[in-house]
Amino acid sequence: MASHAPELIDFLDDHWCNVMTAHAVHRPFGDTPEETLQILVGLRQTFLEDLSRMRPEQVLATAHEVMIEQDRTRPFNRFGTEADFGHFGRCAFLSSAEAVALSLGKDPNFVTWDLVRPYLGTSLFALEYAKRLDLIERAVIWQELPEFFSPLDFLTWAHKYKLSVPDAFIECTFARGEPIQYWHDLCAAYAEEITTIKTELHATRDALVALQKVCEECEEEGQRTFDEWLEAQVQIDGLNGAHEEEIASLRDALAQASKNAALLEQTNSKLAEGIQDDAIGTTERKSLLTIVVASAVGGYGYDPKGKKSPVPQDIASEAQRLGLKMTNETVSKYLKEAATLKGFVAPYMDCPKPNSAYQ
Repeated sequence: MASHAPELIDFLDDHWCNVMTAHAVHRPFGDTPEETLQILVGLRQTFLEDLSRMRPEQVLATAHEVMIEQDRTRPFNRFGTEADFGHFGRCAFLSSAEAVALSLGKDPNFVTWDLVRPYLGTSLFALEYAKRLDLIERAVIWQELPEFFSPLDFLTWAHKYKLSVPDAFIECTFARGEPIQYWHDLCAAYAEEITTIKTELHATRDALVALQKVCEECEEEGQRTFDEWLEAQVQIDGLNGAHEEEIASLRDALAQASKNAALLEQTNSKLAEGIQDDAIGTTERKSLLTIVVASAVGGYGYDPKGKKSPVPQDIASEAQRLGLKMTNETVSKYLKEAATLKGFVAPYMDCPKPNSAYQ
């Protein structure tokens, strides 16, 4: 930091009036132009003396304040450049430049790379714009993002790499309450599986090429017999068949992966709309009721013949202790229903409840 102090002092010397503005210092004026000039010269000299006594980090902080003050009057911070997230959050796709501007809270129709680029080196906003544009363009080249991507895909990518975006952008994109799904995790799992299959496929191809090369060499040298040649052809046919089977398997795997992704998306959509199917079949309901009454009788000493059994209250209290919402009326309802199951015989209860004073 100390090695850059002279350059920073020269920069602040060139923009010392902006330093005065950043620190809310009003320019004084004399009665005559000569007096005003003399006052300004004195202020500049005092400013340079103050800079010479500052530590490098103080000089750097002052330079940052000046750059921020300068950015306030530049075209990309003028009135009307704020982003309309309500519009862009519903767009089908975004470009890299549009995503950069929106991530900085700016309207991509006004704040473009051509507008920002001339201020590189003197603007913190321009520097951040350039960094984000570089990140997104590299992600497109590396196929982490397509050339044109939806706002949801961009927000998912930005979350993965901890790239800050305005809260309004997120709220407008998910105005319907749709859950954020980080599809890159799912895609990464499928990509790993496909990579393994491709590796095996390449190994098979390499073995086929090597075998064909051996066949050609043997034919040229006349060292092969008809039986050896026939055996080699059988091996080649077998490898070709295996190659075709692996290709078919890969296609099936891709089709299944696409189907799974579609099912997952459909399930998430249903969950977002609050659609849940909680219907339980008759057999499953009887099984659950059987488990309930067996647990109550064996674990809590429940007597279905008792008129005022404390067991429903005990079960409800235990459920609440575990953080589950349950009332003794609900427990009593299902215990009574379970006691009517066909084949159920109420036992004569002479054993104590669990945790009682005697066994």
